[in-house]
Formats: sequence, structure tokens, C-alpha cells
Amino acid sequence: MQVQSEPRVRKRLQCTLELEARRHSGLILNLSECGMFVQTSLPAEPGTLLGIDVRVPSHPQPIPVQAAVVWRRRVSPRITGINQSGMGLRLVSRPSEYRSMMADILEPVLKESMTESSTRAGPEPEPNLDRFVLRLAQIGGPRSRRLVLESRSKRAACEAALEEVGHGWTILEIVKR
Repeated sequence: MQVQSEPRVRKRLQCTLELEARRHSGLILNLSECGMFVQTSLPAEPGTLLGIDVRVPSHPQPIPVQAAVVWRRRVSPRITGINQSGMGLRLVSRPSEYRSMMADILEPVLKESMTESSTRAGPEPEPNLDRFVLRLAQIGGPRSRRLVLESRSKRAACEAALEEVGHGWTILEIVKR
């Protein structure tokens, strides 16, 4: 079974979040082409649209993006040293500067993974496998996932996806590609 997901990179970048004309500070801890996790105490609920100014050392001006809150993690002040409050964001609009920044960040990561995969001898892919794209949702929660799997049938792909994500998820959609 092969699972593909969008490359997520750990990177600490300062940012400013804007909600209802108020600005809040934040720290991006990881990001990808379409999303990011921001450590912040901003109390935004899932579904809220935010304006974000990402400060990148290589750019003179902050890069503005718009994002929707997908999920939020609230942590008691007593344990902030162990776990941080923050939110998972899905980017709604990304200017070319953001895409360029991500290309610069991802280039060494992708190059390293290509080198590792070429030196690692893996099993030959099984013949007659179809590729399926599955959308899953957390039962009773705001999270969702997208998986790409190779399998012999839709049923086998569904079983493999549920095994991959664990208990508490349901399949919303499955499409053969």
C-alpha cells in the first residue's frame, strides 16, 4: 500500500494573524503548500477566516495569505510548557511569493527524500492495482484527511484507509483515478 500526502515541513516563522480588525502574534511551527499549524492563543473557531502576514527572513515584506481554521487545540496554562495552544489552518489564498517561498523550503527536503528512496531497495509494485483518492472525516470532530492509495478494489482501499488513520474516522468519498 502506498500513501501519498502533501509534504509538510517543520519551519519556525513569525506571523501576525488578523481577526475582526485585531492583530495577534503567532509562530508557524510547520507548513505545506496548502496549510500550516500556528502556535497562538487566538481564540478562533473552526471555519473562521483569518488574514495572516508570514514573516520570512529572505523577504523584506511579510507575505500575506488568507486561511480558514480547520481545527484548534486549547491547552491549559498549567501545561503550556509541554503542549502549545494553536490551530491547523487551510490556506484559501496564496500569492506567488508564498508559492516561491515553499519551493525554496521544499527543494532540499524533496531532494533528500529522492536520494533516500533511490538508495533504498523496496519491493516491486504489485501488478493490477488501481489508484484511489479517499476523503475521510473525523467522527464528531473538525478534522479531515485525504489519502491516495493503491489497491485492488474500492472495498480494499476503504479497509486500508481506515486501518491507516485508526479509530474515529469515516470515509466521505472514494474516487478511482
